[in-house]
Amino acid sequence: MPRSKIGEYLLSLGHPVGGAKARYLIARGYDPDVPEVLERDLKAVAKTGRVESTEATDWGTKYLVVGSVRAPDGTSLEVATVWITLGEDAPVLVTAYPWKAG
Repeated sequence: MPRSKIGEYLLSLGHPVGGAKARYLIARGYDPDVPEVLERDLKAVAKTGRVESTEATDWGTKYLVVGSVRAPDGTSLEVATVWITLGEDAPVLVTAYPWKAG
């Protein structure tokens, strides 16, 4: 998982798309100076979460994987993660966001 995807997108308050996600995650205790914590939690979702959907694209297969993590502030978060596989390489994180089913 590229560290820049965490620090420069998901935990970046100034990012035009990731800023709202960063506000949500930082409010739950994730620290932009310690992106490894969020990285670990997102990898845990990928390993233990449920696959909600798959989609074949021109770039590879995308997977929407949803799971729960315990945020640094102690709250339980339901998180959606999107991963893409590019050939036989390991899946790459596309994005993550709070999950609200329905």
